[in-house]
Amino acid sequence: MGLKFPQEFMSRLEAGFSLAAAVTGRFTPDRKRRRGSGSREGFEAHCREFPEWGQRAKELVARNAVLAQNRKSELLTRTYCRRGHLLAGDNIGIKPVNGVPYRRCKLCHRWRETFAPTPMTPRQERRVIEAAEAGLTINQITRGTPSRPAICSFNTLKFRRIANPELDRLIIANARNPLARSQLMRFRIVPANAQFFNLAETRAEIPPFEMQPGDYDWILSLISYAYDYQMRMDIAQDVLEALVRRAIGREQVSGRIVDFISRHRRTVGNPLHDEGLDATLKPGGKKTWVDVISLEQWKAGRD
Repeated sequence: MGLKFPQEFMSRLEAGFSLAAAVTGRFTPDRKRRRGSGSREGFEAHCREFPEWGQRAKELVARNAVLAQNRKSELLTRTYCRRGHLLAGDNIGIKPVNGVPYRRCKLCHRWRETFAPTPMTPRQERRVIEAAEAGLTINQITRGTPSRPAICSFNTLKFRRIANPELDRLIIANARNPLARSQLMRFRIVPANAQFFNLAETRAEIPPFEMQPGDYDWILSLISYAYDYQMRMDIAQDVLEALVRRAIGREQVSGRIVDFISRHRRTVGNPLHDEGLDATLKPGGKKTWVDVISLEQWKAGRD
């Protein structure tokens, strides 16, 4: 079966669309979505059925592929971004794409960080809070699940988390996976919230900790028996230290135990922690982390 709208397909190729963009769609420079048309199989079938049309279309596909490659090369040498910002000095960032470092405009990046095409409605915010308290991940909230549709887009949620720090704090606090929580804190959408979850900082609003009989056994019971005995002892001591320092309160221990486990696994026994950047990538290997970082910096400087 060929193309249903061959003229529309041809017009997109003439406008500079690649074959993939003509099939799947793409965003135009003014950020409007142009939907795709047909399929690759339909394109090939139409070319066989109408040879003259097919010859013209394939010439355009080849031309557009060359133009796309030229545009990629220009990314390394252009002096202004597509929005007219000067690509020089502190406004240049490096973003690796498939192992190749490309320059990016930091002003545009900061704009995208806070841009939301549609604001979050009060009903959506209530549903996000319910989903976060139920333990759903950011992906499940913004992309949905087989049994539950998405609540809002990722950008809409991110914009609302910046505008409402309490929502951001609630999402971080309810992240059940320790790696997910550490990632949320790493990106620091609201920097004050990253400080709120700092395990090493004394918080004046938390009352002094008073040790009670059975506290140590209670803390140990919260740590999975899947970990070895010494690791469980070390984590329990870290929790007690945080309680005495007033970094967390007694009522927070059960919800924060995953953070102590995550911190322990990132440091104790981690060669980067023990040996620093002189650690090898693989046990017994020769290449160190210094070699990798130096190579990436050389690539960035070269381009």
